[in-house]
Amino acid sequence: MHVKKRTIMQIELEKIEPLNRRDIKDSSLEGLTASAKDIIRSSLSPATLKAYKAAWKIFSKFCTDHNRTALGCDVQTLILFLTDQIERGKAPQTLQKHIAAIKYVHDLQGYHVD
Repeated sequence: MHVKKRTIMQIELEKIEPLNRRDIKDSSLEGLTASAKDIIRSSLSPATLKAYKAAWKIFSKFCTDHNRTALGCDVQTLILFLTDQIERGKAPQTLQKHIAAIKYVHDLQGYHVD
């Protein structure tokens, strides 16, 4: 029997697996009306969710590679990540997508990001 070891990144991705709009945890929407919850659940297109998941995977890998915390990250981690992406020649639109994805995942998990 072969048991596949999971990386820290895979475990972190599993924490945010509810990127399926219908599976967003109600606890992250606490205090909202049922209609507000439905709007949030349906607010992102499948393509946007797919892009956010890919962006989160890149950010999470960066954090793992640099011994940083992805979920609940500090401002310094964000700056280091964005600097790394700029040095790799990423376009401003790509950086904006990464920022939006990081904020989205943090919001879903109950973390505050400005």
